[in-house]
Amino acid sequence: MSKNWYASWLYTKIFARLVCRKFSNDPKKRDELAHWVGEALQKKDNDHFKEFYCNEFGYTLDHFKGKSLLDIGCGPSGSLEWADGAAKRIGIDPLAKEYLWLGAWKQKMKYLNCPSENMPFLNESFDIVFTFNALDHVDNLEQSLHEINRVLKDGGEFICITDCNHPATVTEPTMIPFDFAERFFAGWDVRVKQFYKHTRLRTYDSLMEDRVDFDPIAEAYKGSCILKFHAFKK
Repeated sequence: MSKNWYASWLYTKIFARLVCRKFSNDPKKRDELAHWVGEALQKKDNDHFKEFYCNEFGYTLDHFKGKSLLDIGCGPSGSLEWADGAAKRIGIDPLAKEYLWLGAWKQKMKYLNCPSENMPFLNESFDIVFTFNALDHVDNLEQSLHEINRVLKDGGEFICITDCNHPATVTEPTMIPFDFAERFFAGWDVRVKQFYKHTRLRTYDSLMEDRVDFDPIAEAYKGSCILKFHAFKK
């Protein structure tokens, strides 16, 4: 990481936090929104979404054609813009209304302002549910996973990349445990469960630039890491 890049990143984050100071009564919302304002100020593109949502799990775009897609904790950057053939593509986020300021209104996916613990969808509404770099941001992990199970069709896919095994922070209050799959997905068809060490400041950078996998049991790893998870609902 260059010093110039870090200085630019730090400046935009500080400025963004000042912009979002009116949310100071809700530190989590303030800091989450400040992050995305900072990303917008740095003019970050969304080219990495197709790489991770599609290619990372061995799929081509054809796999998603005609299917209903849900992204939980989607952010404002058009995480499902790549899925042109999908029947529907919806992102939910507690900050979805604020994301309209950041250009979300221009995107082809639909945004809904709601928490993952209480989603406004009928049972078995979606073929595929994603949550990327967001699951540790939820307030109630068990309730969020219950809702994912409820809105996902039988035989549907849950695809996830998340930080895990880290101390709670304001924006990431939930620690995803190493035994995530065993604890919450007994009876599901788990296709992928892989752990990677954090080698960069940001999750996607760690996976794109310097990916280091490991076995948390064999290595008795204690630090924060990244979990890549993919399962089918039976």
